[in-house]
Amino acid sequence: MQFDSDEFLQSFHSLHPGVTSTVFAQAKICRGKSSYDLLVDTLPDNRAPLKVVDLGCGDGFLLELLSKRQSKKLHLIGVDMSEAELQAARSRLASQEVTLLREKAHHLSISDSSVDYVLSHMSFMLMNPIIDVIQELRRVLKLGGVFAAVVPGCLRLGDAHELFIQALRWAFDRDGLELKTSIGDSRMQSIDGIRSLFGENSGFSSPTLEDYVLKLDATSDKLCEVFSFNYNVALLSPESQEKLRSELMKKFKSASSEEGLTLCSMGLRQITANRIA
Repeated sequence: MQFDSDEFLQSFHSLHPGVTSTVFAQAKICRGKSSYDLLVDTLPDNRAPLKVVDLGCGDGFLLELLSKRQSKKLHLIGVDMSEAELQAARSRLASQEVTLLREKAHHLSISDSSVDYVLSHMSFMLMNPIIDVIQELRRVLKLGGVFAAVVPGCLRLGDAHELFIQALRWAFDRDGLELKTSIGDSRMQSIDGIRSLFGENSGFSSPTLEDYVLKLDATSDKLCEVFSFNYNVALLSPESQEKLRSELMKKFKSASSEEGLTLCSMGLRQITANRIA
């Protein structure tokens, strides 16, 4: 049976609304900022009115940061296909002037050439067909407008993240499953692939790609909670999920420091491109 990524994502996020901010809001990159801060800092520090779209806005965490930290002249729009996530966003942004749209990224009800910035935090790599999404970004952005996204980067080895991947492979072998889901376009997993997506016929400049290391050091319990939100874990049987947690607890505790923390990091990549045609 063919894997329906949209159906899977809808189901997952209906069970875990706000999961992305739960994992990423407090974790810091090497400069002491969160991955959300990278996107906030993309906007210029001026008083000019700007129209900004958060694509795959989830529970509205990035929109809230933008509303609080940037000029009051921002016109903010959040887009997500999950009603559960949008409901969480409505609660978070109740006192803010933000427009929320339940739509898919490849077909937006936003006027042509009307947006200054499109931002996306840990969701762009899930969108498929990605070429249709890029064409839609080109349509809604003004000439010179900016697209900026934070996506997963290089796998970090030698800490809890590697221990998790090893244990996950064991769990998938036990369930007779293949360790991958058909979510997103495989070109998003490499620098060359990303550059090809924003090639000369895309209407965008060659993207700037910056890699960062996100620190997720935490107790064994906290790390088990973080990794339980991995999409691949959701594909395991309940019995295998419990066995995976038990195995991870043992691995994380054996690798923890005297303070009870286990080192954990994650590679992130920021993509920035301008609409040039």
